[in-house]
Amino acid sequence: MRKNLLLVVAFAVSVAPVLAQQPGTGPQGHSGKDYKRDMNEFKWQELKTPPDLPDLPQYSGNAKYKQGTASPNARGGTAFSLVYTSKDPSNQVIDWYSRTLSQYKWNVQQSKSGTMISARKGKNFCTVSTTMRSDLKSVCDFIITFREDR
Repeated sequence: MRKNLLLVVAFAVSVAPVLAQQPGTGPQGHSGKDYKRDMNEFKWQELKTPPDLPDLPQYSGNAKYKQGTASPNARGGTAFSLVYTSKDPSNQVIDWYSRTLSQYKWNVQQSKSGTMISARKGKNFCTVSTTMRSDLKSVCDFIITFREDR
């Protein structure tokens, strides 16, 4: 629940400045039709199972899909946010994605902390970030965000 809230807050914070600069994205001085159309862009749909994403391999280690969302109407293309839990250490998950995405010809960059990578291939963009779990049932959660540009 806490991670869901963090994802929503992170998304809202990242989108708000963009919306403020876009004509037709707010209620002031815009017709209701334009506002409704623009707000439909940010409707997220829950995903029961993880989707197959182009050129983005699924982790081959010990991981279980927890939840995900998709926004098929996001500006420029479909956006996904997928959450997994793993019994593997976070550095193992990040190292696997870094190596594997490089093999798939993604341009990969890793954070200084070693807990996140970002990658771009053509017009597609993804991030993989990990967090340590405080419970004893798993070692880490990892979140994949993916933007499939049109």
